Amino acid sequence: LNAVINGTLFQLKVPNTLDSSSQFSEGNVLERNIIRTNVGVDGVVVSLAQSTIVQSNKIEGKGRVGIRVGIQNAVRRTFPGECIADLGRRACLSNAGCQVAAVSNCRGFNAAFVNWITRDTWIVKNTIIGQFESGINTAGQDTLILENTVDGEDSQTANNESVGIRLIGKHALETARIQFNSVSRMAVALHLTQLVQGLEPLSFGAQVSLNDFTTYKTGVRTSMKLNRADSCYDLASELSANG
Repeated sequence: LNAVINGTLFQLKVPNTLDSSSQFSEGNVLERNIIRTNVGVDGVVVSLAQSTIVQSNKIEGKGRVGIRVGIQNAVRRTFPGECIADLGRRACLSNAGCQVAAVSNCRGFNAAFVNWITRDTWIVKNTIIGQFESGINTAGQDTLILENTVDGEDSQTANNESVGIRLIGKHALETARIQFNSVSRMAVALHLTQLVQGLEPLSFGAQVSLNDFTTYKTGVRTSMKLNRADSCYDLASELSANG
């Protein structure tokens, strides 16, 4: 991203790595905010940041997902090269990037498939109220979902697929910890999705226990793929840990 501010060029660069690393944003805290959403919009998205804490926020309205933790696997991304007229100091993704506040050409940029994972996200003591398609989704690794309240306000009457908490794919099903949460008035309290972006868990290692699920149509739903009702989920899963 190129931005010229008061005649000075600032650049926000794509991390130059195929795997998640310390080059990504880390140690962020989002706390005690009130977020009002609308149809088709997510409340909070943690995308590739590492060790993020999302705590004591109130998210309300109508939206897609209250809090979402994502990954990017087998996704093709372009990595920056250098502007020939300013080698070593100015990055670019194409010739157009070298023609902001100057005229030059770009060399050395390349595209590759990445495996970028959001790790160590803590989602703690948040309140999500309203007609959301999903309260909390995670595809990340080592996500902690603790003491949150999801109240769908009878979302099942507007959307039969509304979900309180959704664990998506390899990293979530292997490593997530879901405890002491309250989910009510959602069509599905907990949804387990086995496959996402080509990643499938080797075994079920998520810890799901001591949660309070009420006023739902389906307590636990499973599917092989995201946003698809099927009976192909074949991962041996036990929803009990430490009580």
